[in-house]
Amino acid sequence: MNKKIIISALTFSCAFSAAVNAEIIHCKNAAGKLVYTDNPRNCADKHQLPQTVKITQTESFYNEIPDLLQTLNKAGFAGDGQQFCAPVAVSNSLVWLEDNKDEQYQIELVHKLSSAAYMNTNTNNGTSVYEVAQGVHKYATERWGSYKTLQYSGWRPVAKQFRSGQQPTVDWMTSALHRKGAVWLNVGWYNRNGTDYQRAGGHWVTLVGYEQGKLIIHDPAPRAGQSFSNQYITLEPISGGKLIHKQRITPAQGYFVIADGMYTSSKGSLAVLDGAVKFELY
Repeated sequence: MNKKIIISALTFSCAFSAAVNAEIIHCKNAAGKLVYTDNPRNCADKHQLPQTVKITQTESFYNEIPDLLQTLNKAGFAGDGQQFCAPVAVSNSLVWLEDNKDEQYQIELVHKLSSAAYMNTNTNNGTSVYEVAQGVHKYATERWGSYKTLQYSGWRPVAKQFRSGQQPTVDWMTSALHRKGAVWLNVGWYNRNGTDYQRAGGHWVTLVGYEQGKLIIHDPAPRAGQSFSNQYITLEPISGGKLIHKQRITPAQGYFVIADGMYTSSKGSLAVLDGAVKFELY
């Protein structure tokens, strides 16, 4: 994406280019949740003037990174793309790193990444963290010969060679937000049970920026809109309880609830950042 977001009352300097004026819309989405977006189509009530926040934007690369829709009809993804969030989210970054803006090329890349030889995306269960890491490793090795970093931080299983800590931190994730890096967030849909969190499903999104305490993402799900938009999410640390998924129980302290800005699924009442994959080229 090519625009770094800054509240206009603040000042910020960046080496990329001069600042321009724009607006971030603070409105309710179709689920009735308050979100921040730069696309008015993501607001549920289009007949009411949404609340806007005047900002200054400094050129960066946010808007250069695609925001492909996982259920895009012409793409012909298996199962109508309902479980294709992972290969689509990853492809957003890879085609940008390759400097290839052709949408058909990206669609073909998603088909490749989702195949059994790479991520082995399942039309019922989607793509696991293990499979995402394996698929990115295979593709990157074929495409570039080698790479600098491929690491996962979070509680879900992954091959030992890719593991980096148990909990993703903001500093760890945002350290790869540069022109030779990419980050993909694995979000879990959870329901609260007392102090515990019961996982009911998950999702992948592309992390594209960070500014003024907000992570900026591209969400491939149709609930996040049919066209390109940046979404701005905030994280709140979890102080206790457990994350529960089938027979696996993980202490929740140190993980994050996505407090606002996320277009949540009907599977869960809240979103938790289960982990993140960080990738960097030399």
